[in-house]
Amino acid sequence: MTGEAWNEIMHALSKKRFYFESYRDVACVENFVITAENFESLDVDNDGSVDDPNECGTVMAYFYFITYTVVVAFVILNLVIAAIFGGYEESLNSQVSDIILKCVDLWRRYDPELKMALPLHDALDFIDSVVENVCRRNEVEAGPWYAPDPRWDPGYEQHRNVMSRAESVWCCYNLSYVRVLGLYVTADRRVSFIGATRGVLRRIICQGGLTNRHFDSSMRHRRIAELEAMDARMKRSDTRSDLGRVPWFKHATMKWFSMGPQDSAVRGVEHLVEEQVAIAKIQVHAKRWLQRCRERRETGSC
Repeated sequence: MTGEAWNEIMHALSKKRFYFESYRDVACVENFVITAENFESLDVDNDGSVDDPNECGTVMAYFYFITYTVVVAFVILNLVIAAIFGGYEESLNSQVSDIILKCVDLWRRYDPELKMALPLHDALDFIDSVVENVCRRNEVEAGPWYAPDPRWDPGYEQHRNVMSRAESVWCCYNLSYVRVLGLYVTADRRVSFIGATRGVLRRIICQGGLTNRHFDSSMRHRRIAELEAMDARMKRSDTRSDLGRVPWFKHATMKWFSMGPQDSAVRGVEHLVEEQVAIAKIQVHAKRWLQRCRERRETGSC
């Protein structure tokens, strides 16, 4: 039944006595009750419908049909919104799955023996490669957002060759760059596959996702703060217990919270790269300050 037919029914049921008796010359009654006892007397020609009298319409017909239309439209609108958000959620899950699958695929090139850990510089190259491949696959326009912050700190570039390797690796990294990735390294400066994949996801989130909408520095810093706040909440014991009540999360994620001693022994104690870089920069500045003081003492100006 079309919308026009619904309107015809509504208008027909809303006609008052004046319409029936003036325009159609048909008598009508205000209150008309049909029961099993009086139906036979009302059906004069035995065609299964009431022949006489007719019931007058009422303004309640407008209220009924308008309410019915609004309710049906609201239900359909909710179904459409649910379908849209459902599809959006599936597309997000698909994007995350594609990113992780790309990480698995490219990891084999950097770790052919599948030791599930890479040196820090190889892990950073791996992250850059994954982000570039994923962005190219999703037709994200190439630009500086592939690497919002340079890997190396321009202020330490001239000192990389003269410093010892231990110092140059840490202090010459850009603190903003390593903060975006949030990587953890072991004592021998190796990054696990999970940590590198996490760095890929963090970098894509901070650059604006797999779209052509690119974040400026203030928005990236806000995203980093949100990620760090989420990491802090995830480490809380009450959050772990709450997430443990979710079946799919318990099976998929909680095993990393309850890592056994054997796995911990294999991974070793991990340190945040951001902390190591910050400590190295402080040490370099302290050494430079002490060196300047020694030179001033020797010249008598300190």
